[in-house]
Amino acid sequence: MVTLRPSGLSAGGFNDLIDLLLYATAVTRDLKLLTRDKGLIQFLMREGEPINNVLSEEDFLSNA
Repeated sequence: MVTLRPSGLSAGGFNDLIDLLLYATAVTRDLKLLTRDKGLIQFLMREGEPINNVLSEEDFLSNA
């Protein structure tokens, strides 16, 4: 289960709530999230969130 703590978002250094909403939706619905935002991926890794459903633009293009 994904829990994103609103009080920790700003302190964590990532303020794009739409990206976090898309991420949470992807995780809870077992979908892939394609993003070009490396900061989002770094933030999720730093916070210990699973990123197995997150696909960077670079990875997507290299597998095309």
